[in-house]
Amino acid sequence: IIVIDQLAMDAPKTKTMANLLEKLDAKNALLVVGMDQENVKKSSRNMPKVLPVEADGINTYNVLAHDKLVISKDALALVEEVLG
Repeated sequence: IIVIDQLAMDAPKTKTMANLLEKLDAKNALLVVGMDQENVKKSSRNMPKVLPVEADGINTYNVLAHDKLVISKDALALVEEVLG
C-alpha cells in the first residue's frame, strides 16, 4: 500500500503517470483516486496493468488482483468514510 499526499494532474498525460508509477515501483497497481480527478483517471486508463477507480468504487477483488495499491490521502479519507 502506497499512500501519497496528493494525486492531481493539470492535463491527462499517460507518460507522466507511467513515470510516477515507475518511481513508486507500482507497475501493476490499483490507483484509488478522489472524486472529480478525471485527468488522473484518463492518464492511467490505457496502461495495461493499472486500474484507476474512484474511492467509492474500491472492492476486494481489485485490491487482491493488483500488486500495489496507490491511494492519495483524500481518497483514503473517502474510503474510510464509505467503508468505515
